[in-house]
Amino acid sequence: MIPRVAGGYRDYEPFPALVVSNDCEWTKVQQIGDAYPLSIAPLRQLSSFHDDMKPGLEGTIQKNGVRYLFPLPHEEPLDDVYVADFRLIQPITVGELVSLEFWTSVGDAIKPALQGKLVRFYTNAELVRADVQ
Repeated sequence: MIPRVAGGYRDYEPFPALVVSNDCEWTKVQQIGDAYPLSIAPLRQLSSFHDDMKPGLEGTIQKNGVRYLFPLPHEEPLDDVYVADFRLIQPITVGELVSLEFWTSVGDAIKPALQGKLVRFYTNAELVRADVQ
């Protein structure tokens, strides 16, 4: 979700997002209710980072070369290649989340592969060296 320029915190445009809270957080919803907050990261199309250089920003992102941009695998039902933008993580209540359009979830079939991709993303030695310098 992207806040509107003249709007308040509840005035937003729908925007694709990835829930980045751990799946165990869903169990707390039963105890606390729909007001329980989860964290989401907005999704941006990889093509929005296009430039004419080779490999360019798109190629660098696809190789996990940008610390805050996590490329998602292009799997159905996603209509394009998307990137989770970790700079813009924000809270959303479960009540708000379940009222929005649902695309898909990371189920048992893709969860290990996505977790492995996250491990490679967070342990990219080149990015760790760049952070230290």
